[in-house]
Amino acid sequence: MCSAKNNRITCKQAREIDLVDFLSNIGIEPASVKGHQFWYHSPFRDEQTPSFKVNGAINRWYDFGDGTNGSLIDLGIRLKNCSVREFLQMLESGTFTHCPHRPGETNVDGPAIAVLSNTALSSPELVSYLSSRKITLQVANRYCKEIHYSCNGRNYCAVGFANRSGGFELRSKNFKGTVSPKDYTLLCQGRAELAVFEGFIDFMSYLLIMGKDPQQDYLILNSLAFFQRAMECMMGYSRVQLWTNNDDRSNEVVSMALGHSDIFVDQRNFFFGYNDLNDMLNNKPIVQRIKKS
Repeated sequence: MCSAKNNRITCKQAREIDLVDFLSNIGIEPASVKGHQFWYHSPFRDEQTPSFKVNGAINRWYDFGDGTNGSLIDLGIRLKNCSVREFLQMLESGTFTHCPHRPGETNVDGPAIAVLSNTALSSPELVSYLSSRKITLQVANRYCKEIHYSCNGRNYCAVGFANRSGGFELRSKNFKGTVSPKDYTLLCQGRAELAVFEGFIDFMSYLLIMGKDPQQDYLILNSLAFFQRAMECMMGYSRVQLWTNNDDRSNEVVSMALGHSDIFVDQRNFFFGYNDLNDMLNNKPIVQRIKKS
């Protein structure tokens, strides 16, 4: 039975979490997108042709390989082979992780990612990835680390961004994942204003676009799902700028925040016409014109 006590996440709240967002946060990206239909290689088996679909309009998934379907809860308990209560606890604590299935590998249940080392960024592969996102190594090295980790018996490296609970967001050209526990990141300098971002790539894009320190504290959510968890922190500021994405999910969160308190300010008109700040940064002529204005 699903219930909520002590402000714990409920089954209803879990089912309302965007499936595409959830999959992306655990490193599973669509192979193709057609309208509201997101097609994936199934997370349950090795396959060459995508057979796993998420209908974004109704937030349900379908696995045409075995005929199963359901909500986010059905997906989570199958991925982890756990109970509903255990899955909700993982969602609440931000400890749900999954090592993406790669062709030719057997999906092994157990610790998804184990950190082997944590160093300054130097890998040519990661420097190239950051360059492709227009993030300079100078800025990246101020906030990120080079994380070497193992997953399903193989070793990899990724750009790592630390959260407040000791976990890391991991990004590379072909991987997006998390070293648990997953949580938000607060970069506090004792300022009166706070700037809020969905992810650390957008945060660093913001710094590069502005060209100087805007004299703010910074909150990087690492997932929109943590907005409510960070509310108490945000309410301690006199002004909170919201620099989240220009999409439906973010629209809902921003609308909720604006209705909650007048300290919140929607800043997304700054990059109107772009999905996020990194999308804007990659359009150099537009960014240059803004800097000059």
